[in-house]
Amino acid sequence: QRDFQNSTESSLEASIAFVEDDIVSFMEELSWLSEGTAVRNFAQHVVTTTSFNFNSPEYLDIQAGMMRLFEDTLARNADKAASIIFLANDGRAYGEVSFDEEGQLQVIGGVRGTLMLGDETFSNALTIAEPNIPYLSRVSLAEDGTGESVVTAYIPVSSRGDQNNALGAIQVVLRLNSVEQILNDALSHPLIEQEQRRLVLVDRSNQIIVDTETGQDTALTDEVFSKDGDYIQNRVGNLAISSEEVFGLEGLGTPWHLLL
Repeated sequence: QRDFQNSTESSLEASIAFVEDDIVSFMEELSWLSEGTAVRNFAQHVVTTTSFNFNSPEYLDIQAGMMRLFEDTLARNADKAASIIFLANDGRAYGEVSFDEEGQLQVIGGVRGTLMLGDETFSNALTIAEPNIPYLSRVSLAEDGTGESVVTAYIPVSSRGDQNNALGAIQVVLRLNSVEQILNDALSHPLIEQEQRRLVLVDRSNQIIVDTETGQDTALTDEVFSKDGDYIQNRVGNLAISSEEVFGLEGLGTPWHLLL
């Protein structure tokens, strides 16, 4: 029994390392992006300037600096993200880089009046989230095998000299297909590989985010989770389930847990 627990605990820790190296490291890159001079300068200009011309050389130059960073970030992380948008604290979008239907990067520099203030994740990112720390929405799962599952991150952009004054947020739509590939790769790692093993990533409400055995409908109960994030092992039916929290993520559906 002790050998089994030690083996599964080591395997689960190795699996979590795969997830954290991928997701959390990208979250850190997005934090760095929100703290950068280009994004902060643009946010400061948009929010604090009472009247400006969207076609003025000054505005276009400041926006171009931010958009180049968005484009570079998305191009290097095409497997992890689908779009990057700057949202001012009034909810309006002031610049977007995304992939079109052919998978080509497109840059949209115009202002869109669609307000986001009714969005709970966006509001929380501006009011209760830590400065420059990504705040995640609940997961949006693909339906009927079409499209892809995504989660949206909002990274607050603070004013210079006042970390608690959120001028807006960077919105990033994160692809979860890459996480599925990472978990499948993890199962073939020497520390983890073993017949009949399965990895399942779930959110706080037990919603399955990624499952390496698609089509499985085994009920997952609260008892498999450790309330303080530490390793826990339990049995559900004929399954031995080990669970541990994925650290480094904040948002509506967190904490996430990885089950082995």
